[in-house]
Amino acid sequence: MPNPAAILAATVRSAAPSFVLALTSSVDLSYCHVHAHRTCELVLHPSGRGITTMGDGQRILFAPGDAVLYPPHERHDQQLSEPGEDLIVQFDVSGPLPSKAFLLAGAVDAHAAGLARTICRQTASTPSGRSAVGYLIAALILALCERIDPSAGEGLVDEGHAARARRIIAERYRDLGRLEHVAHELGIGHDHLRHLFRAAYGISLVGWLTEVRLARARELLTRTPLPLAEVARQVGWPNERYLCGVFRRNTGMTPTAWRRRG
Repeated sequence: MPNPAAILAATVRSAAPSFVLALTSSVDLSYCHVHAHRTCELVLHPSGRGITTMGDGQRILFAPGDAVLYPPHERHDQQLSEPGEDLIVQFDVSGPLPSKAFLLAGAVDAHAAGLARTICRQTASTPSGRSAVGYLIAALILALCERIDPSAGEGLVDEGHAARARRIIAERYRDLGRLEHVAHELGIGHDHLRHLFRAAYGISLVGWLTEVRLARARELLTRTPLPLAEVARQVGWPNERYLCGVFRRNTGMTPTAWRRRG
């Protein structure tokens, strides 16, 4: 029987998911009635305990630290026996998917929960923002799948150095230092990675890092009252002046003008 975690991991390795919706929910003991979604739904349970029942009667018991993946159109409910938090991510993806909902038992560690909360804070209102969030979702799914099965996806799809570099940058943009470190992590030369990346995506490594950081900066400017210096810090730039320079060069606007525009 195919390993559902391997199937899911292989699919997101070949193409990043498309972001649809993400939210956090503090769940009490109330019953969530039977429903379905046209997209995949990933529900992380950092806390809380309960049971979900599919339309065909399949039952999945979940506990703190578990996650459940629901394929598109699969009817399911949820009943908690212990209140907790749900982190919900809905996405589209091109490629094979598990045919039934499945449990990722014990997969939600602090890293995965942090990634999910980061995704839930995004609005992804621009093309570059949606692209960046898609790679964050891929990173989250792979972190969950590989935690329960370190070999998930191995041998099914050759992800390629360029795709792996793209995902590393999308996930670690805030604290990423020199891009040479990405090449070192992948075990190849920096110049080789630069050529692979541009050939694959038509953009430089630095250009992709800038796109990811700009997408997050736009989200913070739109959704929060954070000072510009703090916005710069949260996206990985050294100071407010640097933020303003990059923002103006790439958008033709100052960060303040962008914020006023709403």
